[in-house]
Amino acid sequence: MLDLLKEKLSWWLCLRLEPEVRADISRINVRNLRTMAGIVLAIEVVTLAIALGMRDTLNVAPAGFYSVGIMIVMSAIDLFAAGRVLRPKRINVTAASVLLVATFLLASAWGINVSLRHYMTGDQMLTFYTVQFCFACFISSPPVISLLLTGGAFACLYLVLLAINGASDINSINYAIFATIVILGSIARYRAQASESEQRQEIESLNKSLFHSSTHDELTKTLNRVALRNHFPSFVGRELCVIMVDIDHFKHYNDSYGHRKGDEIIRAVAKELAGTFANGMTFRYGGDEFLIIIPIEGGDVSDIREQVQHWEKSVTDLSMSGVDEKIVCSHGLVHGTPDNASDLRTMIDGADAQLYLAKRNRSGD
Repeated sequence: MLDLLKEKLSWWLCLRLEPEVRADISRINVRNLRTMAGIVLAIEVVTLAIALGMRDTLNVAPAGFYSVGIMIVMSAIDLFAAGRVLRPKRINVTAASVLLVATFLLASAWGINVSLRHYMTGDQMLTFYTVQFCFACFISSPPVISLLLTGGAFACLYLVLLAINGASDINSINYAIFATIVILGSIARYRAQASESEQRQEIESLNKSLFHSSTHDELTKTLNRVALRNHFPSFVGRELCVIMVDIDHFKHYNDSYGHRKGDEIIRAVAKELAGTFANGMTFRYGGDEFLIIIPIEGGDVSDIREQVQHWEKSVTDLSMSGVDEKIVCSHGLVHGTPDNASDLRTMIDGADAQLYLAKRNRSGD
């Protein structure tokens, strides 16, 4: 029975979360803190303005003005600090945690101070309860931290009340029940937020995987025609070299060595292409045919031609296990600046035509 209780307690209090999930929760918390600080700042400024305007009628004690002023300063600091923590694209979890814990401690100390003044005059300690309720609703902390911070705040106030008059003016049982509800609610909210964040991370990961699969060729890991269509707008209006290449007599390799070996040859050729033309984009256009598009603003077409020659030599020098023939490739190259998508398609067709002209010339040799 004791072991089961320990297991349940460990499950409730100890969560092992991925760094991305912790960062997501931290960002949400700091955003909520910024929102809460902005709302409190607005309310306290209005309250202070009303109190100052009607100070003779309302007969507000100086301590009340000080309390409002302190909360205005704290809220303004939180707004500034939250903005700084949220500024980087990847949030600093440690900085976020320090900000949240410091804000909780200061706000709880403020709430205890104000509520003690109310307690001494026979009023309800609503300020302290409001502070704890707001943090439980808007800020989610890891279970152990929630237990220590929230439980510690309630314990501190109760000990002070005991020292004053034995806490005779509050119902200790109700006080303990309210503290327990706030702590359990805070823990439950954190667990729910962690679960939601994990699901969101899984969905984002799945979406990225699906997008990658839709835009990349499974065999060669190069871009495919879907990616080519997506990138069309980025090529228009730029000086380009469009290169079409394929493997000469590829059917012969399939017939002689089998389709598996043919796939290995295609992968090897694609790897050489990606390595040689890292300054451009390589697409598997179909079968053993590849398309390379290289922006050359301020460059020289002769440099691209040298790259092509280097690539063709590197492919010829490839040593493939089980293949005792040299791998030979042909290419076609077109240079220009497309003004629209139609012009770019014309350039691709022109490179394709140059490729087949090169293959016929090679066959004639």
